[in-house]
Amino acid sequence: MQRDNLLTVLVPTRNRPHNLAGQVALFAKAGLKTIVADSSDPQKAEEVRSTCKDGTEMWTYAPDTRFFDKLADAVSRIETPFVQLISDRKITFPHAVTAALDAICQREDYVCAQGYVLGFGVHDNDIDINRVVFFTPSIEESDPLWRQYHLMRRYQSWQFSLFRLEPLRRAIAQANTVTGVVFQEIMFMNAIVVQGKLARLPKIMTLQTIEESFSRLRDIDPFYWFLHDPRSFFRHYVRYRNLLARFICDNATRVPLAEVHHILDAVHAVWLRYNFDPGILNFATQQLLEAKELQLPHPRPAPRWRRKKLWDVAHSRPKAGRYIWRRSVLKAEPREEIIISHDDIKRVETQLDAFFDA
Repeated sequence: MQRDNLLTVLVPTRNRPHNLAGQVALFAKAGLKTIVADSSDPQKAEEVRSTCKDGTEMWTYAPDTRFFDKLADAVSRIETPFVQLISDRKITFPHAVTAALDAICQREDYVCAQGYVLGFGVHDNDIDINRVVFFTPSIEESDPLWRQYHLMRRYQSWQFSLFRLEPLRRAIAQANTVTGVVFQEIMFMNAIVVQGKLARLPKIMTLQTIEESFSRLRDIDPFYWFLHDPRSFFRHYVRYRNLLARFICDNATRVPLAEVHHILDAVHAVWLRYNFDPGILNFATQQLLEAKELQLPHPRPAPRWRRKKLWDVAHSRPKAGRYIWRRSVLKAEPREEIIISHDDIKRVETQLDAFFDA
């Protein structure tokens, strides 16, 4: 398949030049058109610019540009029918991107495709591939409200995936109707899934670093936002719910608006319950009763380095160190949803060699 006139790879970035050189090199080698949309501070912007080689374009934005504002402008300038969004704190593999493109080119009712997202850390020269981050199965129901339910009941972000251009543009515009990082992300994803089906390919598409978001935890985690300021959380939720309901009624269903409101409240109760930790809730409540400032543990602490175990698999890297595939990845549950093949492992390691040599 001729891909150069079908796909644009878009890398929105801010203040993470250290992750870009290898990523840009991978896509340049694969011959995929790549655009870096940078809103770094001045001292980092020059480092980002230095990574944009081999035909990679760089579009520059002011450092205070909001994420979805930057996406809206960048995507408005793209002309290919498909766009792959790339996170600047992940390593995304071209072979998985082209497989995603091939998969949905033939299926007009699919608007998005993603593979597995795994987590990794670096210890000396060892690359420790230690957890499965995103893996939930394809969302293929014909009814948009059922698709929305299946997205939210086990919510995992598909924000950095391969998208059809027009549904992507509409979803970005819809995300910009609300405020708050959490609600912008889930508005974006809900607007995507309302427009069509989502495909999960049994391939490793991305490795995620242990780097944290630049946003505060309370801004990106719904449970922590609720604990710190429940009135603000629910005020933002009501506006988000109302706008999402209107989008669904205008674009995807003839169900009455009041009924859609009811369905969305029930679905989001499932989502919130999935995010709630009763132990942390009790701990936070005790601090509030004692008039203390909330001091809460991180809900998803980065895995600590540990020595290789017998059931882990290690492969030597070309120069020094190893790729260590933990049993928690190779035998991840649920087994029927996570299928990582030996061939895919070999492809990932080959591309990681190129990434770390860039």
